[in-house]
Amino acid sequence: MQLELGSVMMLLILQLSALAWRVHREVAGNEPRPFAFVPVPDNVNILAMISVVYFCVIAPLTTVGIRLYSVTVMGRAVFVAALILLIVHPIVVASHYQLWRGKRDLKAPGYCTRQELLVQAVGLTFAGLAFLAVLRAANQPLSALVAG
Repeated sequence: MQLELGSVMMLLILQLSALAWRVHREVAGNEPRPFAFVPVPDNVNILAMISVVYFCVIAPLTTVGIRLYSVTVMGRAVFVAALILLIVHPIVVASHYQLWRGKRDLKAPGYCTRQELLVQAVGLTFAGLAFLAVLRAANQPLSALVAG
């Protein structure tokens, strides 16, 4: 079973939309800041986008022969992990602005709050477990895919 290119492109469009929304919000903000930074959820989103592009688009196009099956299994695993990270992304952004504490503090909260770190860690854990579940469902250990 291979990933459809349309599914991969839809995931990339959603990831780009989430990133564009955050960049637009940061640019449109009225509060002066001494420097601009990219928050933790956006860093994770960018890394997930790069992984999806490589493992789901570039690697299957450049790989032929017997390793193609390994690449498609890894691509599916990366796709599922990136999808889970995308689902968790709005929750992590909400915790970045401390919206779970009952107060709506939309001012610059700093680089990373405790809530944000906890929610991101939970999201990364779920994404990692899903990644390993997809690899296990393919009956291939991770070392066989990496060693190729």
